[in-house]
Amino acid sequence: MNDLIKRARTWIESDPDPATRAELESVVSSGDRDELASRMDTVLTFGTAGIRGVVGAGPGRMNRAVVIRTTFGLARYLGDVDRPVVVGFDARPNSRQFAEDVSGVLVAAGIEVIYFPEVTPTPLVAFA
Repeated sequence: MNDLIKRARTWIESDPDPATRAELESVVSSGDRDELASRMDTVLTFGTAGIRGVVGAGPGRMNRAVVIRTTFGLARYLGDVDRPVVVGFDARPNSRQFAEDVSGVLVAAGIEVIYFPEVTPTPLVAFA
């Protein structure tokens, strides 16, 4: 349990979102080991539809920290690309923030971004 709490506290320290930091701190404080393990002992992975998961705090949930870290890895993988990356978002509650985080990381890595500023159908983003 101590290792689990240590990993959770490390995650909390590096989480850019105050809401998910507080959420994970609440789980740690509750002593609910199963809930904490479900968040800390899994890592979201890419599938055929990208990264999917329950929105919440920790590496086993979908959140800004996961999006930023994943995008950083993608940017490193892409390296010097000669085409822009298209970024859009749908109507789900955190989608716009996630898209803004993705765009920020890519631009910081020197990758040109075409950003849809309004809710956009996923097939249109994929087509673009």
